[in-house]
Amino acid sequence: MAWHLTNLAHHPTLKANACSIDIAGAMTVAFKNNNKIPLVVPAAVRRRAGFKSGQDLEIKAAGGVITILPKLPVTDDGYTAAQRRVIDRGIAASKKDYDEGRSYGPFGTHEEFITALHREGGKLRGKKKLKNPTK
Repeated sequence: MAWHLTNLAHHPTLKANACSIDIAGAMTVAFKNNNKIPLVVPAAVRRRAGFKSGQDLEIKAAGGVITILPKLPVTDDGYTAAQRRVIDRGIAASKKDYDEGRSYGPFGTHEEFITALHREGGKLRGKKKLKNPTK
């Protein structure tokens, strides 16, 4: 399904009931929804939001609210630039832990893994924490 944001001039039956701008500069346009014609975002609202002609947009609907956002650019691997930065930070942190010896394995069998897990757990059980170090 394709969504097209068109101008109100193409749909003269859609009349805005009220238009206001609040103190923060947000524009509100009130109108009656008519399921017979497409839902239209007025040109003034699109301009106020900073949307450009031909720009890719995403429409999300949840809890009775429709949100229209600019579509974020996606890299070749399917992640946005922000998602890729988070992934790269996680990989760098894991590599640092591995380089500093804070890793175990690889294990040839699950028995080797379980043995190593119990060995490390035993080390932790040997170190009892004091509930109140001042006593």
